[in-house]
Amino acid sequence: MLRILCSLPVNYSFMNDLNQLKKINKQNNNHNHNYSRNRTAFTDYQLICLEREFSHIQYLSRIDRIHLAQNLNLTEKQVKIWFQNRRVRWRKRNSL
Repeated sequence: MLRILCSLPVNYSFMNDLNQLKKINKQNNNHNHNYSRNRTAFTDYQLICLEREFSHIQYLSRIDRIHLAQNLNLTEKQVKIWFQNRRVRWRKRNSL
């Protein structure tokens, strides 16, 4: 009797939800593969200002980061990532 029950197709409502989520996730994954983010090309002026700030302080507070981003017409995230990358380069140069 147990084998018969186990071999019967089971269709619970949560299984439909899981199948829907799998379809949505697959669509999102396919969509993400077609998306490529453009690399930020900083202007000379932006780079000079970013380097000048970095020479004073290697870690910006959020408020300073927001102000710098506004002054340079960049997003806060762009400034944050630039400082992260710059710290990595700085550490590499100092470790040699």
